[in-house]
Amino acid sequence: MLVGDANRRRSDDLDPNSAEARAVTFRCFNDDGYDQGLPGYAESDSFDLPKQTCSYGIRSNIYFPR
Repeated sequence: MLVGDANRRRSDDLDPNSAEARAVTFRCFNDDGYDQGLPGYAESDSFDLPKQTCSYGIRSNIYFPR
């Protein structure tokens, strides 16, 4: 199964509520609170790898639409 678009280099032209925008996102954890919302929907999720230090790790969210 494939997810995302290997040729896409930016996300600012996508509807943030679309499945395509949530296909692959990253979440940076800076505290021990892992209850930060659904993957791909949380404010802390981003299309790009985090540029700051993530003291509690980085999680990649891979969304497989139905």
